[in-house]
Amino acid sequence: MKKLILLSVNIFLLGFSGITQSNQFGTLNLSAGTGLGVYATTSEFNATYGSFTFTDKDTSGAVTTYFNFSADFGIMKLLSAGVYFQAGKYLQEEESGITKNNNFLVFGIMPKIYLINKDKFNLNIGLGLGIQNLRTSEQNNNNNSKSEAKYSGGNVHLRLGMNYYFTQGIGLFFHTGYDANNLDLKELSFTSGNNTNTPSNLSGNLKANGLQMAIGLNFKFSAGGN
Repeated sequence: MKKLILLSVNIFLLGFSGITQSNQFGTLNLSAGTGLGVYATTSEFNATYGSFTFTDKDTSGAVTTYFNFSADFGIMKLLSAGVYFQAGKYLQEEESGITKNNNFLVFGIMPKIYLINKDKFNLNIGLGLGIQNLRTSEQNNNNNSKSEAKYSGGNVHLRLGMNYYFTQGIGLFFHTGYDANNLDLKELSFTSGNNTNTPSNLSGNLKANGLQMAIGLNFKFSAGGN
């Protein structure tokens, strides 16, 4: 009887160990795609030009579009560690005679825990910590003036993601999550004609908190050849 029980346990363990999973030690996942973000924003700044001090406060909303890239390395079946990168822009309303441009870059690290981990599908949650750099410019063609600003600060990203594989190495990814940014104003300049003015005293902050989602292709490379 004991031999029969031991044999049954061994068969069960061998069968379980033979189950392939989409994340395990040595698995490398590379993802690339496009994303959309919707944010509530608050901003303020103080700038002194000579004897004049300018102050502005604003609370509004914003929408972003971005390119998303991430790389994850399997530490164990239930855990991976990786990096994420985003490059995009905030969408802005057009105004007559005014040209607006902006771009941002985000880079961070993100460990992930796998809630479901099957051969062709996984569901994971991740917590990302990173930095964001934002640059904005506004050209007023009516009076030939231009203002530019640079921001930098922290990024926190809580993500729920999934990967579905068509083959052992190629598939789709989709993720959604909460994204929070706290950026300090680092530089501000105002150009009129051939004269460029920078403030002698500058302080400012931009907070953007909201939801993101992204979709794209996923490429999996397994150390075990699965």
